[in-house]
Amino acid sequence: LETLEEYTESTRHLFLAMLLYYHEKEWLEARIWKTNWDYYDELRKVSQQNAEEFYELAHFFEDAAYGEHKVSPEEYRPFRTKIRDILGSRGVESIQ
Repeated sequence: LETLEEYTESTRHLFLAMLLYYHEKEWLEARIWKTNWDYYDELRKVSQQNAEEFYELAHFFEDAAYGEHKVSPEEYRPFRTKIRDILGSRGVESIQ
């Protein structure tokens, strides 16, 4: 999606990758019915720093996914970098 310059959709996919990563680490329990703010509360119990970063990324994601904000390349790049930092080497192959 990034290669196709579909930055809004790519934002959605990266955010979901982060959410699933946290689920695999057992820092939260991903469920369809939960909101990002439920996940934020779960993360606060494990890591305040990760929770704060999640909170910031979730706002950006919500604007893109639900607020019909068309994400520009300039907005997308820092978001992608933050997600890469969270996923570490594990996520690099899949989001290059």
